[in-house]
Amino acid sequence: MFGKLKEIIQETSDPSYKQREYEAFIVLSVQKKIGGDIHETISEVRSIPNVTVVHKEHDIINNEDVVRGVFKVKFVLEGSENLNRYVHTVLTPGLSEIGGLRINKIKNIDLVKQDEA
Repeated sequence: MFGKLKEIIQETSDPSYKQREYEAFIVLSVQKKIGGDIHETISEVRSIPNVTVVHKEHDIINNEDVVRGVFKVKFVLEGSENLNRYVHTVLTPGLSEIGGLRINKIKNIDLVKQDEA
């Protein structure tokens, strides 16, 4: 059955297609009374276009009012999408729109994977 399916489906590749995966380490603060549960906030960050993974690396502060920590945020850019433009027009504004969340510092952004056809 799967052999016949493989015959029907043919993969093609676009020689102009490029995909780059980045990993950013960002210090974020979440006001618990405004932003709610940290898991809800992480889900909201994940809803920003091109963001694929959000993980809290470690806490800097975690008390009854605020969680401040280092978060790893992975995102993917395709084709000729510009990293600086994405960070300044999509990622940073997307983070700023999340209730109770504040960007303290974008520590670094690293290219972790690049696929080329």
